Amino acid sequence: YRNNVTWLKPLLGNTAIGVSGKYRSLRVDLDGGNLTNATGWGFDLGVLVPLPGRIRLGLAVLDYGGTSIKHGNGVAEKAFAQRYSMGVGVKPLDGLTLSAQRDDAWRIGAEYWVNGGLALRAGGRTERPSLEDFSGATTSTFGFGLKYRFATLDYAYEHHPLLSPTHYTSLLLAYNPRVVSIKDATIRPNPIFRSLYKHYEENDFLDVVIVNSSIEEIEASVSVMIPNAMVTAHQENIVLPPQSKQKYTLKCTFDQGLFDQPESYFDNFVTPTVAVSYTLGKKEQITEKKLERVYLAGKGKLSWNIPGMA
Repeated sequence: YRNNVTWLKPLLGNTAIGVSGKYRSLRVDLDGGNLTNATGWGFDLGVLVPLPGRIRLGLAVLDYGGTSIKHGNGVAEKAFAQRYSMGVGVKPLDGLTLSAQRDDAWRIGAEYWVNGGLALRAGGRTERPSLEDFSGATTSTFGFGLKYRFATLDYAYEHHPLLSPTHYTSLLLAYNPRVVSIKDATIRPNPIFRSLYKHYEENDFLDVVIVNSSIEEIEASVSVMIPNAMVTAHQENIVLPPQSKQKYTLKCTFDQGLFDQPESYFDNFVTPTVAVSYTLGKKEQITEKKLERVYLAGKGKLSWNIPGMA
């Protein structure tokens, strides 16, 4: 659950809360005979808290209350004790995530997305009580991910200090049942010049193509978020005609306070995000689309080669 309810904002902010259930099944055979069968249910709880500086803090309780399994002879036992996990993630650059986690081991990792379609990953895990010495006790992992439309393919190579290498492969197919989708979105100015933010606010800034597959019209809110140029997303309200596919044009409002910071003089590559939120059947829905990276020029920089800028 990601908090999107207005009256909960003062209490939870943008905190995300998660609950997951898991079914465990155990079967042990020996010399062609069955020794035992056991099954049980367990639950995990988690919370993800966004912090300033593009940092996120995660806390989780695994096997909440302990997970018990029941054998075929009716005997039950607590097979998995309750455990705790804490981690922190930071995005120093757009597309790059660095993370560290502590549960029964220390874990560190890095992930970098290239144009939103290719992920490069690396990580390590150590069973030692401190991070001072990784030698001989560290499991290192390298991998990548490929994402195209509704399909995601992930691969990882794990090198254990004692065991043979392990290969992990997974394929995820995701179906989006939402009736509203973003087919295309384009930011008109590219690059974006911080010094021209007033010009952008007075002219059309974003073109977005939205599809409504419902037989009824839907009142929606369209927003665009540009990292390092906004604190809160620019938002406009529109009405989507039934069973329509239309292009909408939005303006944009920048946060001038960010342009007064010392880092505003540096150039950045940023990945804008467009989101459409609406209510359907008394349930809030949201669909997002990450756009291609755009160049955000530092404060004080201009170009006279773009029509209308001179």
